[in-house]
Amino acid sequence: MTDAPIALTVHPGGGVPPEWRRLLIVDWLTTNGINPADVSSDDPITVLTLPHTPSDPDEPWLVQVIVLTQYHRNVYGVREQNLLTRRPVAFQRTVPLQEPFPTDLPDGEDRGEEPQVEAVEEEQRPPEHEERAEADEQQAVRPAGQALQD
Repeated sequence: MTDAPIALTVHPGGGVPPEWRRLLIVDWLTTNGINPADVSSDDPITVLTLPHTPSDPDEPWLVQVIVLTQYHRNVYGVREQNLLTRRPVAFQRTVPLQEPFPTDLPDGEDRGEEPQVEAVEEEQRPPEHEERAEADEQQAVRPAGQALQD
């Protein structure tokens, strides 16, 4: 796990990410043993590489952890609420990384990008386009009252 970058921002915070990214994050959090319903989307989710003093010399000197903001739940499983601010009580949590975040999506995955649109030149337009254009021109030059009589 030490060949990964020093820090990776999985979610920058500031609200719910696009649907394709949200589903990717939910699957990844679940794989790492984190309940996605307890994670704040208003705060960043990052993977950090930190120094670690191993007890065994064969263990790595660097470990990766997930840093996130988690909501606190009471004994009944309900999110606690701050009595003064009326906002959910949250705390920063650090969890050992078990499964890296997928950086490369498979081909064909919707990444929320707009499809490329190619320009169509005049010569490539179908002939029926020309007929419609002439009809539109004729309609446009009629007096306003005449369109109602047709």
